[in-house]
Amino acid sequence: MNVSAGVAAVEFPACIIISIMVTTVEEQFVGIALSHAGDLSMIHLDGEIDIAVAAELKASLLKALESGSEISVSLQGVTALDLTAFQLLWSAQREARQKGLKFAVMRELSEHIQTSLECMGLEGLLVG
Repeated sequence: MNVSAGVAAVEFPACIIISIMVTTVEEQFVGIALSHAGDLSMIHLDGEIDIAVAAELKASLLKALESGSEISVSLQGVTALDLTAFQLLWSAQREARQKGLKFAVMRELSEHIQTSLECMGLEGLLVG
């Protein structure tokens, strides 16, 4: 298995966010599950959510937006989010607002992920 790793640090006022990405040549399994219940679309994320699974995350977010229902995202099982994932969540929230839909990321997440959201000014995504 070939593994490549890169480290990047981005400085924001009062915090430093360090993103470490490890990719392999093998297919990676990351949990991205979309479910619908009544007027709610729920996206459950699990594991590392990074550029390697960005297309799958984007597709799930677009399907949820197309459903026209309230959107809730659970990050409870997420161990790492990279900038791409944060951008997709922010963009989906903006699109939901334009369509008059509720969009929220549930607060059941690690302190590290919550701090990262706050440092990027995305704490408005959080509810609960």
